[in-house]
Amino acid sequence: MIIGVIAFFALSYFVYNKAKQVSRDIQDRPALAAAKAIVAMNPDVEYVSEDDDKGTITIRDKKTGETITMSADDASKGKLSFKKDGKDVGSIELKAGQDSGSLEIKGEEGSAKMGVGISDEAPSWLPMYPNSDVQWDFSVRNKDGQKGALHFITTDPPEIVIRFYENEFKQAGFRVLTTAVQQGTGRTSYITAEDDTRKRTGSATVFPNTGGGNRVQVLFESKQ
Repeated sequence: MIIGVIAFFALSYFVYNKAKQVSRDIQDRPALAAAKAIVAMNPDVEYVSEDDDKGTITIRDKKTGETITMSADDASKGKLSFKKDGKDVGSIELKAGQDSGSLEIKGEEGSAKMGVGISDEAPSWLPMYPNSDVQWDFSVRNKDGQKGALHFITTDPPEIVIRFYENEFKQAGFRVLTTAVQQGTGRTSYITAEDDTRKRTGSATVFPNTGGGNRVQVLFESKQ
């Protein structure tokens, strides 16, 4: 479902910006016209109805019988919302700028964020390096738990960074599984740890940053 909706969004947004001259229908409702085209090409769904005033299209999943209503006009504004059997079940929002671009998906089963400029709250057990400007890469939350990736740049040497995470993980009751500290240009240092239940895992990888200093990539996962 998520992959299909993202594909719908991408094509709708492309048509909105690039294909206004193709036909009268596309000129008036480019995103809605794109939605119709996708439905026509997908054998698993069928067209039900559309609302020109609201800019929505309703389709039916042939396998489950569920109906999905998508607001195609929102795609032209960088957002796509949809309903299942008349109930709001999620949305996709795209934010783009000269130096940033992010995608946020929200649904009844959870949420996902990825790209430049996103933000979230890391779990309390995850060590946060002192005085670091943390940048999120992605974050996923659902009924199964949370997982994510973030990074920061530091001038501290790898052994200092790895030692910090090793101490912090151990103080939090984690078992350190692997540790490697390597010196020299182009070398990568890393550490991985997990708790006794194996429901919480974390890792930190340190490697040279192209703009100077060291880049630290942190991954984590919490399972319910």
